Amino acid sequence: MTNFKISLYTRYLFLLLFIFSVGIISAQKYAYKLGEVSMAELEANVFAKDTTADAVIISEYAYRTISSKKYTLRKRLKTPEIPSRGFAQNRYYDMIPYVLETEFQRKVKILKSGGLSQATVEIPFYNIHSPYREELIEGVEAWSYVLQNGEIVRNKLKKEDVRIVRMNDTLSQVQFTIPNAKVGGVLEYKFKRVTSMEYANLNWEFQSDIPTMFSIYETFYYDAFVVNQEIKGPFEIKTHAETEHPGFTDVSQSEFAGRNARRILYVAQDIPAFKKVDRIWCMKDYTPGVRSELLATRYMGYVPYADKWEDVENRVSVESQFNKNNYGSMFYGKELKALLKPIKSEREKIEAIYRFVKKKIKWNGVYSLYDEPQEAVNKGVGSNSQINAVLMRALYRNKFYVYPILVNLRSEGRFPASFPTYERIKTYIICVHTSDGEKYYLDGSAEYGGLNMLPSDLMTDNGRTLARSFMLSEGQSNGNVNLTDINSADTHVNIIGRLDENGRIKGQLEQVYGNLSAMFFRENIHRNKTSNLRNEAEKLGQISDYQLANHLDNLSDKVTENFGFSIQLQQSGENISFNPLLFSSFLFKEQLEEGRTLPVEFDVPKSIHIHSEIEIPENYELIQHLQPAQEKLSSGAFDFQYTIAVQDGKIVTDYVLNMREVVFAPTDFDELRKIFYIVVEKNQEKVLLKKR
Repeated sequence: MTNFKISLYTRYLFLLLFIFSVGIISAQKYAYKLGEVSMAELEANVFAKDTTADAVIISEYAYRTISSKKYTLRKRLKTPEIPSRGFAQNRYYDMIPYVLETEFQRKVKILKSGGLSQATVEIPFYNIHSPYREELIEGVEAWSYVLQNGEIVRNKLKKEDVRIVRMNDTLSQVQFTIPNAKVGGVLEYKFKRVTSMEYANLNWEFQSDIPTMFSIYETFYYDAFVVNQEIKGPFEIKTHAETEHPGFTDVSQSEFAGRNARRILYVAQDIPAFKKVDRIWCMKDYTPGVRSELLATRYMGYVPYADKWEDVENRVSVESQFNKNNYGSMFYGKELKALLKPIKSEREKIEAIYRFVKKKIKWNGVYSLYDEPQEAVNKGVGSNSQINAVLMRALYRNKFYVYPILVNLRSEGRFPASFPTYERIKTYIICVHTSDGEKYYLDGSAEYGGLNMLPSDLMTDNGRTLARSFMLSEGQSNGNVNLTDINSADTHVNIIGRLDENGRIKGQLEQVYGNLSAMFFRENIHRNKTSNLRNEAEKLGQISDYQLANHLDNLSDKVTENFGFSIQLQQSGENISFNPLLFSSFLFKEQLEEGRTLPVEFDVPKSIHIHSEIEIPENYELIQHLQPAQEKLSSGAFDFQYTIAVQDGKIVTDYVLNMREVVFAPTDFDELRKIFYIVVEKNQEKVLLKKR
């Protein structure tokens, strides 16, 4: 088994051709075996494909399989025996006897002093030793290689220098520092991770914080385990797959005798260092790697985990008692009945329930898929799923058609494109219908938002409704839900001012924050105790009669900010120059860099409408006119209109921008770049007045 794995790995290695200035690693068949470090690797001192790199991964290799060594794992961790639960009670515990084994090794070249940090290695792992969740790191070995007097000197990590540090109640780290690491040297290390399958993460990432020259990820799964795998990211990843009928020398694997196995090699070359890109929800959606998830098992009959979305639904139901928690008897029954009795409007009833529950239970900052709601009712604080369970019970018991939508957080990545998923489900939100067909979206984490005002991290573009068990109407199947367009951030600004002969503008400003803008405003006020616009106005001049409306009502879809202002403009002789929009905090300021290859992902759709009227003195004339602008993306997802004119002694300006979608593909970039440039140009343009 081991010999075959090594021979197959060697057979599919690519020739490595990487050029270093002042040293060349020449083309060769690079049989990656620990301890084989060449003079060329040690003499090279610059990585030509990224001369800024402090270090580079010369090669790395990972091998992953599912095996039946759970009892060995328990013996090593000294955890209790697995209690008998019975297959009929919970079929998903049939994976308890199995573990995911991952062998990993890496070779790193240190190019600059900044690369010496690569000698310190930290390997996180779960420290929960229960019958159902166990993990350990074993077989840690490491070496450094340096040139001294033309000879290769090797230093090995001592076992006593490998330490385990407990980080918190659930995570620990294996930590070690490879000895004698020096600039110009090479480091090697390896380890093995063993994880109980119930909580194993089958995904793999190729990209690191330093460039990677060559990487192989190999999977070997017996056909008792049906694993979905999907390549992601913009870089080419070559694959080779083989079906095998291996022999057995390990009695712990004898239950797989007679079964086939599938081996897949994923090979990546020339992967640049990871760099965060602005306006991307989750970089792991675009980094090179392999998404994987257990679809089913078939060693005790066919047991689906995530073969179809219906399997995911069943698993959610079994593991979380979802129907019981979310459609049980109503909490706060007497109080809610009294509250709702005089309310006739269905929307107002939904709002009343939403307001009541959020007042009773504060969000604790945790997103989860299921937690016992009674605990949150008792404590007055809970996760979003606990609050949602209380909400769903109240809505359901008051005859509303209500169901959950499964989501992952934007910041943690989308669901896979080619197969259903259970592992990537983070939480759920609520959708409730009225009898006239209106739909409203709610979540317990929306502390400062009302109906259809979700935190942007929940507004994913591939949520998933649950099907028959959750009351979807007859004939309506479960499906994907795009939550990015359920609401928008709307801003309406009205500026009325008068310029006097001394160059001072006095006037009144009203800004109306609508829908998601209202929620974001309340969040900002709570966090910073003031608004961005007020800060800017006070820096530019003086404000008076400052007023806010609806900012304390967390369900309101509108907040109004109002104040008087007085701003002294700079004069140059008899000329006065100023931007007729006066303030910039409410303007659209996005720009799109050249050479971008990844999509642009904004937070939420938005609309901005600014109307400005500035009366000018009779003894001044406009000598520099600004030009109007009108631009529109061919898809209609983005448009901008800017008009300016002198009417009845006033400079009248209208600035209207609409962004109806949040994700734009690289094919839109040429158009978008042009539009963004014009928007930013109009943000900054000034009119010029001259005294007659």
